[in-house]
Amino acid sequence: MATVYIGLGSNLGHREANLEQSMRLLAPEFQITKVSSIYETEMMYRRERPRYFNLVCRTETQLSPTDAYMKCKAVERGMGRKVTGMFDPRT
Repeated sequence: MATVYIGLGSNLGHREANLEQSMRLLAPEFQITKVSSIYETEMMYRRERPRYFNLVCRTETQLSPTDAYMKCKAVERGMGRKVTGMFDPRT
């Protein structure tokens, strides 16, 4: 198994619930072994946008790097993320 650190962030809707849901959706491919505190941060370059809740999870997985990336992107899409720009809000 490989150790993978995943950064999660949300600045739309119920931010904390979004983080919790994203961690549930990462399973079972990622076994979460530790979760950081939640940090509230401003959006870079666009401070007028809603503030983020961010955290990092340490996970264990048997996925390849490419498959791990694809799983993370699938979780984003499953939670409703629409990619419209680099600095746009995110669920």
